[in-house]
Amino acid sequence: MKFYIFFEATGHNVVIIEDLDRFQETEIFTKLREINLLINNSNKIDRHVTFIYAIRDEMFTDKDRTKFF
Repeated sequence: MKFYIFFEATGHNVVIIEDLDRFQETEIFTKLREINLLINNSNKIDRHVTFIYAIRDEMFTDKDRTKFF
């Protein structure tokens, strides 16, 4: 998987993602969470990588909020 290459080649351990709320779709956060889990469970990456999402508070309802936070 090609997204590992970035983390193998750099020392970065935080990814900040902005403006995803413009798509008006919460499924993208599920996919990004899956990628984050794959990176953190990889034997190739020897550190913890954190994804941070900068979005409007109105993007999620109370029901959706429990899935991500």
